[in-house]
Amino acid sequence: MKEILDLTKKEIENLSFNKQLEYLEQINDLFQNDNGEMNVEDALDLYKKSLEILSKAKNKLGLLKEEKEKIDSEYEKLFENEKKEDSDWKIFHAITADWFNNRNQLFIFFLSVKNLS
Repeated sequence: MKEILDLTKKEIENLSFNKQLEYLEQINDLFQNDNGEMNVEDALDLYKKSLEILSKAKNKLGLLKEEKEKIDSEYEKLFENEKKEDSDWKIFHAITADWFNNRNQLFIFFLSVKNLS
């Protein structure tokens, strides 16, 4: 918990999206597994830190989606010039789209938890 609480805004911003999600999962676990041992001040600080991480993760996810869409668009243009279908490209596109969708669903879950509190 101390490691998370000690994160600065700049450090949070520089974390990878996966690391941001990892910290959010750790915070969620801390709250879920708390047996009333966490003091109120620490809980409030942890909640505040989770919102900071969540905000940065949301921004980063948006940027990652935009970048992926731009890359997809560029490569689709390249493949439009070819008449034959490239099944490898379709498989890769489906896998990456599924990966982003799963990350987005996890992120939506954290947003819904935040909105419930």
